[in-house]
Parts: sequence; C-alpha cells; structure tokens
Amino acid sequence: MARRIAYLLLDLALLLAAVRLVVELGLAFSQRVTAQFDIEWMEGATLMTALRIVDGLPIYGEPAPDYIPFIYPPGYAAVVATLSAIFPMGYTLGRAVSIVGMLFTAAAVVVGARQEGARWPFALASVGLLASAYAEGGTFYDLIRVDALLLGLLAWSIVLVRRATLPAVITGALLLTLAFLTKHNAAMLGVPMALWLWYDRNWRLAATFAMCSALPALGFLGAMELAGEHLFHWLVVVPSDHGIRPERALPWYELKKGELTVTGAQAEVWRALPLTSTLLLLWPGWLRARGGLYWAGIAVTTLVMVSIMRGHVGGYINVLIPMFFVLSVLPAAQLGGLGDRPAARGLIGLVMLAQLFQGRDDLNRYVPGPRDRARAAAFVEDLRELPGPVLLPHAPYLAVLAGKPPSFALICLWDIDREGGPHQDSVRRIEALVTEGHWPTAILPDDKLGYGLKKGYERVATLKNQPPPTRVGYRLALRERWGARVEQRHEEP
Repeated sequence: MARRIAYLLLDLALLLAAVRLVVELGLAFSQRVTAQFDIEWMEGATLMTALRIVDGLPIYGEPAPDYIPFIYPPGYAAVVATLSAIFPMGYTLGRAVSIVGMLFTAAAVVVGARQEGARWPFALASVGLLASAYAEGGTFYDLIRVDALLLGLLAWSIVLVRRATLPAVITGALLLTLAFLTKHNAAMLGVPMALWLWYDRNWRLAATFAMCSALPALGFLGAMELAGEHLFHWLVVVPSDHGIRPERALPWYELKKGELTVTGAQAEVWRALPLTSTLLLLWPGWLRARGGLYWAGIAVTTLVMVSIMRGHVGGYINVLIPMFFVLSVLPAAQLGGLGDRPAARGLIGLVMLAQLFQGRDDLNRYVPGPRDRARAAAFVEDLRELPGPVLLPHAPYLAVLAGKPPSFALICLWDIDREGGPHQDSVRRIEALVTEGHWPTAILPDDKLGYGLKKGYERVATLKNQPPPTRVGYRLALRERWGARVEQRHEEP
C-alpha cells in the first residue's frame, strides 16, 4: 500500500510539473504569435518566400535586388502560402503554422512513449521535457522558421515506422518525404528506419519504406527543375562551400580566463536535458529492451545530423531541436521497455521530475510587451511616409507591411557571398546597386552593412520610432535612416 501511494504521488508530481511548463510555454506562444515584427531576424525573410509563392513568382531563380532564395526546401513556405487563401498572410499565420507543428510533435512524444509501454503519467510528462528545452533551442518552437513544422512531420514519421505495419510504414515514409521538403537534412533519418525494418522485420518492408519515401522526393526535385526552379542547386551547390566549424560540430574544449568550457553540439544537447540524458547514458540496459535498437539508431543518427547542421557555418542552436524530441521520448520509453519494474519506475520517475524542475526558465524575456507592439506599429506608419523602395535587408517583410516593395534579405546575401561561389556576379550587381543609391531610403541598425553603403548613402537621422530589437538569434535593433547621396541617387523611370 505504501509503495502504491508513493507511485501515485510520483505520477501526480510528474504531471503537475509538466503541466506547469506546458502552460508557461503556451502563454509565451499566445503572446508572441500576434507580434507584428521580427522576433528573430529571419522571420520576415521566410515570409517573403511564402509571399512569392502566392504571387506566382519564382523562388529558386537567380538572386535579385528584391529577393534572394533561401537554402531550404519550399515546404514550410508552401504551407503558409496555401493557408493565406483562408487566413491573412503575415507574422501571425507563419507562427501559427509552427505552433501547430509543435502540437503535432507533442502528440508524437506521447504516442511514441506509450507504444513502447510507458505508463500514461510518464508519457504525458515527457511533453514537459520537450517544453523545458524551449530556450535551449533558441525559442524556435513558435517562430516563422521551418523547424517546428519539420519536427512535427519527422516525429510522426519516426513513431509510425516503429509500428512496422504496412500502412504505418507507408504513412511514415510519406511523412518523411514531407519532412525532407521542409528541411532536406531530414532524409538522414530514413537510413536507421530502413535498416531497422530490414533487420527486425524483412527486406520487403524496408524496400517499401525506401521507395515510398525516396521516389516522391526525387519526383518533386525533378518537377521543380522542369518548372525552372533550381531547387537542387540551392539545396546542395550553394551551401557546399560554406564550410564547417569543428568547434561547434564536435566536442571542443576552450580555456578562457582560467575557466574550462566545453562546446560542440553534443554538449549543447546535453545541457538542454542533462539529467535524463545522463541517465540514458549510464543505464544502457534499455537498449536490449523492446524498441531499444530502433530508438538507439534514431538517437545516434539524429545526433549526427544536428551536429553537422550546428557545425555548418551559420548553424544556430535551433538545429538541435530534433534531438530534444528524441530525448523527450526516451526516458518514458526506457521505462516501458524495461517492463515498468518498481526500481526502474522510481529511479526514472525521480530523474524526470528533477529534470522538469531543472528546466524552469523565465520566458518573459522572450515575450514582446505592449510597448514593443506600439513601437512596431508606429515604425510601419513612419515607413509608409518615406520615399521608396526602401532597403530593409534585416527585416524585409516590414517594408511589405508599409506598402513598399521588399528588398533582399541580408542573411540570403551572406549565403551566396562566398569566394569562388556560383553567384559572385549577383553579389557584385547588388553591391553596385547599393553603391549607386538604388533605394532612396535605407533602414539599418548601424553603418556595418558594407557592400558600398557608405559610398551610396549617408546617415540622415536616428529613427524616432524604432521597431523592437530581435529577442532571439542574431540580435539587432533598427535605429538609423540612411538616404541615397544626391550625386549617386538612382532615378526611377
């Protein structure tokens, strides 16, 4: 009786701790979703791709002054563009798509843990583990980026393939294709899934999975090429010379001011969920349990995938998010695979509970307030009155809100500005336009843009109504208005 009461109290504590984290995260989502400005600086640039789909414009063509393609597939932008036929295009729609992606991910966490035999309280509490890693992933769960939609598709692909029935495998394969069309790195997860199906079931099921995932993806790539959209070029050729930073891809040790710091994707993943991750490493017996081999293959491959992406020049901590899903499922699945033995239930439950409390974070610092919203609205109104088009490379969608034509996104210009890269001519053309003062007005954070800025423009004023600075990722604040020099100003026909 005493043991039963102890287990009941542990289950209740797990649920309450998880609910607290999920509610706090939900409140943050609700306050960020309607913010009409870039919380992270690539949000507006991502919306520009969706807007071009709506307008029937190419999204993987030659770089131009008003648009440079991203090095991502079109899946996320296509979903936003499609939904814009029902809902207004903009920041709210983009973030809502990501929130729905995370809701699907949370459901996959519960189902994944349950189908490995985990008890309901442990499976539900696993969602709290995912919520606790929000800040460690750059708060990208609800941003206008591909990550949350990717994770929702990828998570369900992983969970369904584990069932190893023909309908589930085919559905999981098709979801993996959709994940690939959202972010192409997802294709790596097809390898452990296919190998496990071959080893644990039979080669026919593995071959079915391979065909149902690979053929639609290859067909889509071919169709894009036939349509004049050079998707393969932008996914593979353009980023091929970006390089790798080994101190982010691999465990790296730095000694600064007498303090030893461990860097690398693996250390960052561990710091997101340190207690449950340590338990998984110190108690490898779960690998021999039901589903252990499958989830081990998924975990290792996902860790390799996020390490490569983190090491890629420009790779940010948002790329770690797929690993957070895996580490959220594994503790409860570990217990289920071990047969819910009393000692395991107590130990894993206590470690999960400690991790849920350790994962508390003040999310208010990531949430815009009423003053931020007022500043953004005032900035857009001021922007309407300025001569256009406006060079706004750090937040191009704000120009669209003000009724101005968009300019290129700086992050996309950086992607193609590589020595010996295939688009150096395009970079020089854009630099020439900046030097000539092609845009009558430029809104910038400072004078560090380069690309001929100081030759073609002069600082006119500090903005009276400055939009809020970005809250996460690359931090910047748009503070200055620049005008094209009279002698350089481009005359519009």
